[in-house]
Amino acid sequence: MVRSVLDHAVVGLLWPQLSSHGTVLIAAMMGQQTNVDGVLLGIRAVGPLMRRRGGSIVIVSSVAGLTSGPEYAAFVISKAAVLGLVRPAAVDLGADQIRVNSVCPRWTRTGMSEREAELMAAEEGITAEQLWSRLVEPLPLGRAADPDEIAACIEFLAGPGASFVTGAVLVAEVAAQLWSRSARFSQLTDR
Repeated sequence: MVRSVLDHAVVGLLWPQLSSHGTVLIAAMMGQQTNVDGVLLGIRAVGPLMRRRGGSIVIVSSVAGLTSGPEYAAFVISKAAVLGLVRPAAVDLGADQIRVNSVCPRWTRTGMSEREAELMAAEEGITAEQLWSRLVEPLPLGRAADPDEIAACIEFLAGPGASFVTGAVLVAEVAAQLWSRSARFSQLTDR
């Protein structure tokens, strides 16, 4: 799947990440450098190369850029700023047939998230699997995303099926903010 994504992409993918440990100010500054500056410099580097033939830039951000959570201020700030780059870049590069979009996953079982889960679990005195169970329990599908599922979202945005999509933010999650134990859809529709 990832190979297929790269086959459709003209240059490749920009995947900024940051662990938000430490003070909010220092972490926010590091997040700015890693996430925002990294994406901006990446776009500035590939934009001129892509002008000759057009193409697609897909920026992987995070649902955190659209929401918030306890003790994640620095991460949220940097991911929201990354999303703030998508539409201006889409407008500025659109005349050259360069599309700019973003994918925002929630919990995805990657090497980085596995390491983060191990650190968080150790702080709480539980196993990483116990932590994962707690993190995904409120999600309607009850599980984290697989990296191939996020790659499929990227493949769509980078490929010909989204040739008229630019400036979009594709939220790749399982609607956790819409979930409620109090009323299920089936309860509302049963007569």
